[in-house]
Amino acid sequence: VRNEKLGSYLLTESEWTMLEFLIPILKLAAEATKELEKARGTLYMVLDHHASLRDKIKATFEELETADLGEDTTASLKSFLTAMDLKLKKYRNLALQNRYTLAAALLDPANRMDLFELAYPSYVEDAEKALRGLMKEWLGAQSGDQRLGMTATSQAGGSASTTMLQQAKILRLQQVAAARRKKDDAESDEVARYLNTKNCPWRDSDETPCKWWRDNEGVFPSLAKLARVVLGIPGSSSSVERVFSQASLFSTSKRQSLSSKALSELVSAKHWLIHGADELSGLSEEVRQVADSIKKLPEL
Repeated sequence: VRNEKLGSYLLTESEWTMLEFLIPILKLAAEATKELEKARGTLYMVLDHHASLRDKIKATFEELETADLGEDTTASLKSFLTAMDLKLKKYRNLALQNRYTLAAALLDPANRMDLFELAYPSYVEDAEKALRGLMKEWLGAQSGDQRLGMTATSQAGGSASTTMLQQAKILRLQQVAAARRKKDDAESDEVARYLNTKNCPWRDSDETPCKWWRDNEGVFPSLAKLARVVLGIPGSSSSVERVFSQASLFSTSKRQSLSSKALSELVSAKHWLIHGADELSGLSEEVRQVADSIKKLPEL
């Protein structure tokens, strides 16, 4: 607090000015970090939050040009913002090279391709390619282009002794069939239908991407299967760090007879309990009744 003695002692007037100027962008960074560290799938948020921070840094630079803060203060703020931008750019580029991050961003029904068209236009094709590639790997789906090529090849492989009239007829039939297949592929291409925001548009009542996918699983059955996996991936390492922290509560570095397998099972069990697993699972009904009675006893 600025008016308190300790705060006034530690910061100069110039430093207070810089801090007050940076409060909006620092709050945004703190909020983005807190969102990504939640104990659930947050990978789909990474590129969205990076775009918000990048835009905020740019806007702060523009605001700095017109602010009357003094030459030294302005120079210090520019150095800070430049360093922040470079650090974020490093991790943003790493995220843009990861196909799971690209696919996760696309699988957010509130954004779909809009995020890439607005914030990362040079990655539009890469994002769609990543989504189609994962869908093919996980679900064994064939692209419309592959089906079209296979069918055209089989039709072209006719008898070598056909007449000119027969060849002309075959060519005409191939053209009609190709046009029909193109129309069918456009209608059956699940990825293309999903990327069209007019199909099952996002509503505020949908709350979360996972809920939206549950509600629209019948419309996009294959993508819904992939979304259940990809949207569950965390966007930061904080969840892993929490698991390591929990493991340290079970034993010291000299764990004696506690094997690594036993430690792993203890950490997993505690993780399940934290997220709502039944702590009396597997016990007899009599034991469960006793536990329920104990739970109802008044605290001493």
